[in-house]
Amino acid sequence: MNVLRATAALLVLGSAGLLLQTGPAVSQGPAPQAENRRPDAPGTTIVGQGGDVVSSENGIRATITLYNGEAVLEQQAAGLMREYAQTEDEGQRAKVKTKLADLLNKQFDMQQKRRDQEVAAIEAQLKKLRELMRKRGENRQKIIDNRLDQLVREAEGLGWTPAADAKPVYPPLRSGAQ
Repeated sequence: MNVLRATAALLVLGSAGLLLQTGPAVSQGPAPQAENRRPDAPGTTIVGQGGDVVSSENGIRATITLYNGEAVLEQQAAGLMREYAQTEDEGQRAKVKTKLADLLNKQFDMQQKRRDQEVAAIEAQLKKLRELMRKRGENRQKIIDNRLDQLVREAEGLGWTPAADAKPVYPPLRSGAQ
């Protein structure tokens, strides 16, 4: 079951262009590498290309649960198809066909629920991005002035110089911070 869970999560993550990351998110440097860890393990976060947290463990756990349910239903459908192919009695075939139709209805409903969850997650991320854009727009001049000051200080030799191989170990700034 763990293999199925990991495969389903990687399908979700891969189709959305996201990266699985464990531990604290980083705000600078190259995108972190995916670790060999279950996507629904505690402390797991889904991180976008820019380092923004896209989904937490609870959101991905719900999606994985639905993928698992879909996979079980798919296996059951395959079993019913084998039964249908092996059965020559038309009455029995009709019963198997009815079971298969019921199963496909359940599978379709589960897929729709998963897609609804994916849309809700995207909408939530879009809302956060719009709020960030609004804040940055309101603070445009302050952001530009801060960056100008930083560049001038660096040009004058007064900037902060991290070690060459240092990697950021702090989480990205959240709400209200620039």
